Amino acid sequence: MAVKRDYYEVLGCSRQASPDELKKAFRKIAMESHPDRNPDDPVAAARFKEASEAYAVLSDTGRRRSYDMFGHAAVDTGGGPAVRRAQQSIFGSIVTQITCPTCGGAGRLLKSPCTLCRGQGRTTITRRLAVRIPAGVDTGSQIRLSGEGEAGIRGGPPGDLYVVLRVKPHPHLARRDQNVIYELRVNIVQAALGDRIEIPTLDGPVEIAIPAGTQHGQSFRLAGKGMPDVRGGRRGDQYVLVQLVVPKDLTVEQKAMLRKVGGLTGKPEKVSKGFFEKLRDAISLDG
Repeated sequence: MAVKRDYYEVLGCSRQASPDELKKAFRKIAMESHPDRNPDDPVAAARFKEASEAYAVLSDTGRRRSYDMFGHAAVDTGGGPAVRRAQQSIFGSIVTQITCPTCGGAGRLLKSPCTLCRGQGRTTITRRLAVRIPAGVDTGSQIRLSGEGEAGIRGGPPGDLYVVLRVKPHPHLARRDQNVIYELRVNIVQAALGDRIEIPTLDGPVEIAIPAGTQHGQSFRLAGKGMPDVRGGRRGDQYVLVQLVVPKDLTVEQKAMLRKVGGLTGKPEKVSKGFFEKLRDAISLDG
């Protein structure tokens, strides 16, 4: 396929040439190469035809503007998915190729585009999809549904749909990575004498033993009762953290019983570790 010469080069004019200069240049070539003056001369005929085509474009203000911006593809019949643009610089002629802004790369224009899709070949619809949620996901996790995104332009492949999850908090259990934390509130008697207490877990309620002498902030670990790992399936642990609830409204008899137990020494009770230190150790927050 022959490459067309630049129309300005054909007429021997610069890109800044005025309409009169273009007309004068074309007349000169026409006089020299007209078929009537050069019968049986195919070279002269081709030269005349080339000059006529160039002048037909450059003498039209609108077509000349399109040609200056996008080159031959802007004025050729049939168009194309891309256009070439030539620019002059100190280094010479630089040619770039871009998608045609008129046809959008389709290579053709629709005379009567669809009123619904406006010629894009796609419309917006809403539908519901069933999504399988893997065990162990957390807030911010994403699920990719291949081919369920935006439809491709002009028959192109569709994109993907990404579902971003937000996990609703549990009313009693708190999550930290794959571990689950439950704060168990006990009274003084339960902590001092011990008790068996039913607590919630992800698998349903279970009964645990609180030994006598349990301290505020003490923790108990239920192995394998945490969240499953979303990749491997191995479950974390559940930690039960004891919070001692001290009654505010004691009867006279209850106060008398506590005084019999003793402990009013006027000095602070010695505790090996506080609540937050035991919490940090229990769930390994520092490591």
